[in-house]
Amino acid sequence: MEVTGCYACPRNLYECCQDLCEREGEKVELTACPMPGVIWRCLKNHPKK
Repeated sequence: MEVTGCYACPRNLYECCQDLCEREGEKVELTACPMPGVIWRCLKNHPKK
């Protein structure tokens, strides 16, 4: 499935949040990001092709 349209922007945010979690650890406060489990599940369920 190609990531396009409205989903492309949240995907970019989730990828950025995932990078932050990986660098800083899951205890980092993510004011603009969903919880790490939500990020992981969303990226897993909608892989980039």
